[in-house]
Amino acid sequence: MVINCAAWTDVDGAESEFGPALAVKRRGRGQRCRGGSILRLADERDELTVVDDQVGCPTFTGHLAQALLTLGRTRPEGILHVAGRGSCSWYELAQEVLAMAGLGTRVTAGKSADQNRPAPRPAYSVLASERTEAPWLPDWRDGLKEYMALAASRGVGSEVRG
Repeated sequence: MVINCAAWTDVDGAESEFGPALAVKRRGRGQRCRGGSILRLADERDELTVVDDQVGCPTFTGHLAQALLTLGRTRPEGILHVAGRGSCSWYELAQEVLAMAGLGTRVTAGKSADQNRPAPRPAYSVLASERTEAPWLPDWRDGLKEYMALAASRGVGSEVRG
């Protein structure tokens, strides 16, 4: 079995040169952790503008790692979407991160069209799998709590409070 965890837009089946494969699709290849970015920016600024018209499924990598171990044992084939349960806008995520960190940084809702981005971002990028073989990850808020505890223990964001 081959497990390929990457972000891509097209997959021509789930066959590899090694035989049947499992492709676990996750969003955000190469992106920094949004929670960490929010904490860093809150440390630098009094106010943040975060888009409220892009919705996704924030996923804690600790939860994803456990899911990949499960998939390695159960060995399903094909394409699975594995992401934290529930969804939120990046604005809602920023509000939650700052509240959990005990920071008073003001968050303003912005629009994607007003951002100077090199490429357009999808408005709705919520991933979910209907396949019974797909591991169910905890709600994104639970993942955020675990991330924030880990970040605090490692000193990520100087104002992160335990």
